[in-house]
Amino acid sequence: MRQLWSAHQRFFRGMLMCSKVPAVAHAALDAIHQRGMCCVIGLQSTGEAAIAKAEAEGNIDDFVSTPQIVLREVIEKLFPTMIARNADDHNQKFKELCEKIKPCIQAWKLATTAATAANADAAPLAT
Repeated sequence: MRQLWSAHQRFFRGMLMCSKVPAVAHAALDAIHQRGMCCVIGLQSTGEAAIAKAEAEGNIDDFVSTPQIVLREVIEKLFPTMIARNADDHNQKFKELCEKIKPCIQAWKLATTAATAANADAAPLAT
């Protein structure tokens, strides 16, 4: 149970960090171009350790996503199966699972954030 909760926290920490990138990039560009300021952006976690581990194991195909690496590790460790007998079968099964998850991720991306909802509620009513 500890491993599942730990992976859960790592996965959503990565997802939350990814969701902040567009707003941070916009704020940084605004500060540079509109106000003539300098920007320093600190990262709490880059996911470098997870990426290095995946590279060492040969689990990286194309795009590198730390949440995807965490998800893969959770599935492999906590839900072992004997279906995939070789690496190609295993990677194909994982890709199929990712394709099934994509609609959920797309819905999550389109969901209204709490900040957007708060701003919409605070907007003055048009008369």
